[in-house]
Amino acid sequence: MDADGTNLTKLAQKHKNRNPIWSPDGKKIAFSTGRGDNSEIM
Repeated sequence: MDADGTNLTKLAQKHKNRNPIWSPDGKKIAFSTGRGDNSEIM
């Protein structure tokens, strides 16, 4: 989103998403997600 809160971008669906972290260059976000018994890094 922009600094004023406009232009929101949905990053993930409604699953158990957690532990977001920015990439070192600040251009991407990684997070873990759980669906059932499976966990993945997105």
